[in-house]
Amino acid sequence: MGMLRYRALALAAVSLSVAAIGCGGGDDETQAGDVPSGAVAVIGDAEISESALDHQTAVLVRAQRTANGTALTAAQRKQIASQALAQLLQREALEQEAAERGIEVSNADVRRDWQATARRQFKTKKAFRQFLGGQTVAEILAQLRLQDLSERIAEQVSKQAGGGKDGAKAVEKFQKNFQKRWQDKTSCSGDYAAPGCG
Repeated sequence: MGMLRYRALALAAVSLSVAAIGCGGGDDETQAGDVPSGAVAVIGDAEISESALDHQTAVLVRAQRTANGTALTAAQRKQIASQALAQLLQREALEQEAAERGIEVSNADVRRDWQATARRQFKTKKAFRQFLGGQTVAEILAQLRLQDLSERIAEQVSKQAGGGKDGAKAVEKFQKNFQKRWQDKTSCSGDYAAPGCG
């Protein structure tokens, strides 16, 4: 894994997930009724808790402040909360998709790869802190885990289609269907919004 991939993931975390999984079909009352108290959304067999959303929103707010150094408006905070929910839904969809396919990515492997790359790339603590921006190592590791899951899912889809051009077409088709399939398995509380929520 190259450092450019890590940098791209670290710096583009917000934009990569904005158009990810949103809340599924049906009217808002149906969606809200499917979400237990204390949760903001349900995707497949998992709940997204309000505390998880608060944490992810704080991560994105911190990254946004670090990027431009200015305070955020209420509208910007609301948009960031929507992006945070979309990221949490995307993360959970990838985790469940990988589990259904028997694909595993060890946190220890992700950490070992990251540490080896970081040692080679960053000669000083200052250079490492600059790379991190407002993110923590744990946040970067979570992003890298999802990237590894995505790559392994795509590899499996391609291999099952015979690789080559057929494999590439199968991956493209899979990517188009992935969002819709998982969005149909998602319900959001009426108080929360993500791309695709009614």
